[in-house]
Amino acid sequence: MRECNRLGLTSVGDHGGSGQFYPNDYQIILDLARRKELTLRIGYWLMGQKRGEELGQYEGWAKMVKPGDGDGFLRMLGGGEYLVWAAADVANFGYDFNGFAPVMEKELGGVMAFVAQRGWPFRLHTVYDSSIERVLNVVEQVAKEVPLERLRWGLEHCETISERNLERLAKLGGSIGIQNRIYIGENAFVRTFGAEVGAAAPPIARIREMGIPLAAGTDGNRANSHNPWLSIYWLVTGRTAGGASSGMTATCSVAWTRCDTGRKGARGPARRREPRARSRQGSGPISRSSRPITSAFRTRRSSVSSRCSRWWAAKSCTRRIRTRGSRPRRSR
Repeated sequence: MRECNRLGLTSVGDHGGSGQFYPNDYQIILDLARRKELTLRIGYWLMGQKRGEELGQYEGWAKMVKPGDGDGFLRMLGGGEYLVWAAADVANFGYDFNGFAPVMEKELGGVMAFVAQRGWPFRLHTVYDSSIERVLNVVEQVAKEVPLERLRWGLEHCETISERNLERLAKLGGSIGIQNRIYIGENAFVRTFGAEVGAAAPPIARIREMGIPLAAGTDGNRANSHNPWLSIYWLVTGRTAGGASSGMTATCSVAWTRCDTGRKGARGPARRREPRARSRQGSGPISRSSRPITSAFRTRRSSVSSRCSRWWAAKSCTRRIRTRGSRPRRSR
């Protein structure tokens, strides 16, 4: 949490991960929430862990917890980003993906129908258009039995999603979550898909034109850096770590995908302000040598001091926060 706070984060989303079993592996964060010691607002999805046994896991979890459980600092949001391992495509751009196993549709459909019937929003890991094609086939089948219009579900990554599948997704009422994985994976992506595809991946402009809810993140910290400023830099400038530029800019909001519309992602009275990446129309690119926003907190007795450096401004600011009775210290 201190590392996230240092980078200016106040809210994060946890899309699960392999080896994270609920509730045993969540006890530390649950204990911190009970003691009111969280310094981040955390929303989490539960991800299937045992290949071939995911439906049984979700049946067990449904008896323990439901979406919305928790408070403003820790809240359960739904299932994903893997509902079943049979629907997991390769996240490394340097490897060829040969497609899902034939059993994917049956296993994913069973779990998706189960969580949807119980009102669980869900997220699905989909990198390639061939993966998205088959996953949307399953979503369409489930939607015939369980209405999904009010269920805030969506796909994650979608670097190579096609126009046809964007239209299918929009019709089904889904959303898309993107991350700056191309920022560091540019070379591997271009080798696999070509420079033309790489320059337009993911198709953010088209997603926005179609009105599809769009969220942005980092995919940290195994597949990518957890630093949100690298993602914001990529979103605002279109530049990768290697210096290539796609010329894209983006405006994103995560609040819709977390059922936090009205509480996060907007400015105004009683709204919690969240970092947003906004289109910089008519302005020059941010210097690659610019420093990221960070803050370093030191606590000693009852005195707290903080120092921050602005990301794209040369000047820095220093401020002191003191409680009554604390001894003043010289600012660095």
